[in-house]
Amino acid sequence: MNQSLDHSEHLRRPDFLSNDAVSLVSEFFGIDGTAKELPGERDRNFLIQQSKGQRFVLKIFNQCESKELLEIQNEALTKTLNVLGSGRSPNLIEIQNNDFLTKIESKTGIQHWLRLVGYVEGIPMAEYTPHNEEFLHHLGMMCGDMTRAVHSIEHEPLQSDLLWNMNQVSETLEKFLFYLPNLEKQKIVQNFLQLYQKTLEPIEKQLRKGWIQNDANDYNILVQPNLEGPPILGMIDFGDLCHSFLVADPAVAIAYGMLEKTEPVDAACQLIRGYHQNFRLTEPEVEILYPMALMRLCLTVTLGAFQQSNDPENTYLGISQNGAWDLLEKLRNVLPNFVHYRLREACGMEPCPKTTVLKSWLKTNAPEFRQILGESFRNQKSKVIDLSQSSEMTLALEGKDVWEQQEYIENFLDKNDAVFGIGKYGECRSCYSTDSFLQQVSGSSEMRTIHLGVDLFVPNKTPIHAPLDGVVVISQDNAGDLDYGPTIILKHHPESGPDFYTLYGHLSRDCLKLVKIGQKIKAGEAFAATGNCDENGGWPTHLHLQLVLDLLDFEGNVPGVASPSQFDLWQSLSPDPSLLAGFVRETSVDGFDKTELLDESGLHVQHC
Repeated sequence: MNQSLDHSEHLRRPDFLSNDAVSLVSEFFGIDGTAKELPGERDRNFLIQQSKGQRFVLKIFNQCESKELLEIQNEALTKTLNVLGSGRSPNLIEIQNNDFLTKIESKTGIQHWLRLVGYVEGIPMAEYTPHNEEFLHHLGMMCGDMTRAVHSIEHEPLQSDLLWNMNQVSETLEKFLFYLPNLEKQKIVQNFLQLYQKTLEPIEKQLRKGWIQNDANDYNILVQPNLEGPPILGMIDFGDLCHSFLVADPAVAIAYGMLEKTEPVDAACQLIRGYHQNFRLTEPEVEILYPMALMRLCLTVTLGAFQQSNDPENTYLGISQNGAWDLLEKLRNVLPNFVHYRLREACGMEPCPKTTVLKSWLKTNAPEFRQILGESFRNQKSKVIDLSQSSEMTLALEGKDVWEQQEYIENFLDKNDAVFGIGKYGECRSCYSTDSFLQQVSGSSEMRTIHLGVDLFVPNKTPIHAPLDGVVVISQDNAGDLDYGPTIILKHHPESGPDFYTLYGHLSRDCLKLVKIGQKIKAGEAFAATGNCDENGGWPTHLHLQLVLDLLDFEGNVPGVASPSQFDLWQSLSPDPSLLAGFVRETSVDGFDKTELLDESGLHVQHC
């Protein structure tokens, strides 16, 4: 389906009718039957029904297709069929001259190449339901197999001006953007294009290239229902085959896999998990995957508008338009970085690429961190407070108002001769019970219950000190019920480590008046103080300390608790901050008992 960037007349579909198709298959293949035209973008496709019941597809190519490219398509068809198995991809039918391609001439004297393949049974994916997790996983596996098969073609790249080739997506969109019906739609495409270009520029040279099928859309994927297991999936139409970024293959698949989904990003992750199982992606490829999927959707709506303006009677050209626009509108509200982290997780990678480096840096530099509670707490005894579901402390606090809870915790610390208490990281708690902690995950409701920070239970107005140099980037009052209350976030830029943030929640409102955005805070400097329960969001007095690698678009209200199904993702974005508070080892999600403290810290901890 090579389509020149000019709009010349010779790119019109071949001039052949169904009766011509009947004559052609009889002449070149010795097959007698009937012909019915099938939808097509630029070629002519005919379903050939043989009297014996066997079915074929006759394709008459647009005049601009070269024999060299069509022979590479033939090789891709053969390799894909060998990988997927019989009946899941078209098989080539040999012409009577022992070739798979022949040239014919239309009534107007224009020459076209012709090919006949076996018909693949199945329902188009666009018309099949359900697209559940199992289906999408198997779809991803098939697409990974297909990439592996086609990528094995060793032919050198050909000069190509295929508009669907991701190699030239920027030029294509910029040229055809004005075919979109209004400025608002043009702006949507332009914004997504800017995201793609910004993401691509620093990593383009790291992206692998090769031959790809490039068109795993929801009408080229065929589904054969199977009563005894997952459906059998097939793939047709290799007309957009090209030499391009290998990652464009799964990008196309997830673009169409997200169509008509309540949770499109969930669908993308389920599909790419299966794909990566059979064709492993590199980290740079996963980074560009989502922006490239957006580009495919933008091509769908932009080229669709152009093609329909030139061939308004061909309804096939607009078959994905509405669904693609609905999806693009929905994805405007999705954070690209968050999708990147989720796709990395789906591929078995550390969700946030900076996490491993940061953890190593924290361990190396832990002895240098300053006391968060200040020197007055040096050598003071502390007590770990178990706030997990059904713990003795949790049960004791149930039914009490916040002031009574405050008194109970203070008495508990007094009985244990502890000056302050420690609430654990990664702890699943039942106290997060309001609607603000309710989250929609994969179409169902789930409570965010797993703690992403470390709590330090100290008296009201206890000064808080910076563990290392930082700059104030957020100072605001998250005043909702059971929210952070007054919150300050510092950004840290260590010389030998990655940038990261520390979040301090449940503070006194007075401290918000004493700091300004952009203010530099020195290591060990007091910059905040804890607040009591009538100003700190409605909690017993304590500091919530959280380490954050990406603020995303949450600004000063980064989630402090995660849902169980997304905890692996969030613990990568907000790793255990225990080392910043003086712990020897990071808190274990399973054990929650790693509370030895650094000798340098001077703090002593008991287990509850």
